[in-house]
Amino acid sequence: MSDGSDVSMARTAGCTISVDLAPSGGSGAGGYRPHGAHDVPAAVEIGRGGLPGWRLRRVVDFMTENLGRDIGIEELVGRCGLSRAQFFRAFRQSTGQTPHRYLVGLRLDRAKMLLETEDLSVGEVTRAVGMGANAGFARLFQQRFGAQPARYRRTILAANARRVDRGLVG
Repeated sequence: MSDGSDVSMARTAGCTISVDLAPSGGSGAGGYRPHGAHDVPAAVEIGRGGLPGWRLRRVVDFMTENLGRDIGIEELVGRCGLSRAQFFRAFRQSTGQTPHRYLVGLRLDRAKMLLETEDLSVGEVTRAVGMGANAGFARLFQQRFGAQPARYRRTILAANARRVDRGLVG
């Protein structure tokens, strides 16, 4: 049994604990209580300002599923049921980045994957991930991955060709 020190220790550590428990008692999934959670009140929020995991997943999943189009901030805010200011603060607390910067990172990661696996031109990749101008995309890509997109692709293709020549790829 806990004497409440778990909660104060977690507060000190700056953690967020979110326990969503059904009414106590009963059996099956509705009455399940994780070991050690018997004295922890439901939905204890210890860290301040961060998005609960389910809200963060909802927003990030939406971003990921819609990379190829413009995503308005109001669409993201609407997925969380928070005010715009609360959303910005909570998202930054949870990810360490603004929603825009996080979205750009997702787009760049997808572009990298497309350059590695698809036979699309750099322009097609740029459009597929919702990045407007090729020059801006190329600059951001180079900042993140150390090479312009076309050079990155040539490097990956050359590395893959060497692996095939060595018999490492079947």
